[in-house]
Amino acid sequence: ILADYELEHGRDPQRSLRNADAALRPALDKNSNDAQVQTYAAEIRGLYARLAVRQGGGNAAEFQQVAHAFELAIALDPDNQAYSLVFGRFCRAWAMFERDAGRDPGPAVARGLELANQVLKGRPGSPDALVLRASLTLIRARYVRDPIDRGTQAEHARHDFDAAFTANHMLEKVWASEAALAQKLAG
Repeated sequence: ILADYELEHGRDPQRSLRNADAALRPALDKNSNDAQVQTYAAEIRGLYARLAVRQGGGNAAEFQQVAHAFELAIALDPDNQAYSLVFGRFCRAWAMFERDAGRDPGPAVARGLELANQVLKGRPGSPDALVLRASLTLIRARYVRDPIDRGTQAEHARHDFDAAFTANHMLEKVWASEAALAQKLAG
């Protein structure tokens, strides 16, 4: 959690990542088939991949390997919605990496949307899942060429942001600029 916070706020998360990795290692050795342990391991790998991008590196293969690690972890406990949200947030970062590299973010967006919708099926008003779906839909809207489709996608994102903010006002502080972009693209 600390490493993610540090990465999101432009700080160096390497020490926190090393500490998390070291703390998780005994659990991995002892309980390699535990969904929570595997999810944490995938999350740490995902943070390392995102850090590499921030440092001017990163590669698509690493993001794909992390996604595979998340898939394996979720397969161990497919009903755990928290794991789906963690993986979905990684998919958003993966999609942004692909977009920024000039590649198609579509597969990462699609997988993240599947995860968000899966959570929303079980918890229809989940603000975290609504924000995840909104942010992924907004990424999709930004790369759609057809202006009508772009506006439709942006309107869906705007609606989800509004619903998430209504359910949890604290999310607005973090996501206000994305919500404003969705509003702008929706026209």
